[in-house]
Amino acid sequence: MIHITKKTTKRPSIQSLCKVLWNLNTGSDFPSPNPTHANLRYREETTKGRQPIADVYLPKSSKPVASVLLVHGGAFLFGSRRMKPVRYLIQKFLDSNIAVCAIDYRFIFRGGRLDEGCRDVSDAWMWWRRNSGRWNLDTEKMSILGISAGATLAYLSAAQPETHPPRSVISVFGVYEFEHLKGFTSLLPWLLFKNQQRKPLSLIEETQPPCPTLFLHGTADQLVPYTIAERLHSKRKSQGVESELQIYHNAPHGFFNYHNEIAERASRDILNYIERRIA
Repeated sequence: MIHITKKTTKRPSIQSLCKVLWNLNTGSDFPSPNPTHANLRYREETTKGRQPIADVYLPKSSKPVASVLLVHGGAFLFGSRRMKPVRYLIQKFLDSNIAVCAIDYRFIFRGGRLDEGCRDVSDAWMWWRRNSGRWNLDTEKMSILGISAGATLAYLSAAQPETHPPRSVISVFGVYEFEHLKGFTSLLPWLLFKNQQRKPLSLIEETQPPCPTLFLHGTADQLVPYTIAERLHSKRKSQGVESELQIYHNAPHGFFNYHNEIAERASRDILNYIERRIA
């Protein structure tokens, strides 16, 4: 864990959210790897809103390979399996001989809320495991990585008792509590929870995934304070559940939206973590 000096976290605003969402798709200096298999359905059932679609990226290897199910971000409102940070990480994984399954899932106003999004991630994960033989995947070396809202869904899905635990979870600037949200973003709990009387979700109080987990967060995150990631990490450690935390000084929310040293360092940390888990 990188030690940093505590400082006051700014309140999230609609301006900071719009900036992050804008940077998810703008810019042409990011890699655009071509899927080995595109537009596959990870569930046959037809659902309202976004359909259960996945792209599969396979490295060239004659031996079973490690793999990652990659869940994009977008504030539970937007995003896709081919957005900038997803493409960036896919290329990093392929360069390290790691297969990737990048998925779409339902979100607010397009067929689902939190429960539906979690179900989509869980279904995609089980589908990915069922097809491990088809794509020469090592079932003992399969991880889930979620970004922002996708990190929340990945983390919750990995904790479900019916879900076969992944080898590890990588949670990148996820939303772990909703009580701190202010302004426009304070609407998210009301929109995400079917039962509007339910208290704002806190992953710190939920059942923790039993698998090793890596958290990544930046101190300049204006949407989700890094101190929440610290609290969740501490909760896991207190329960004896394997947990690691990487904090990046002056890194904003969505730091994989930019081609800079922070993104390079964070991607190296992820790859090193996966390599240690599967060694």
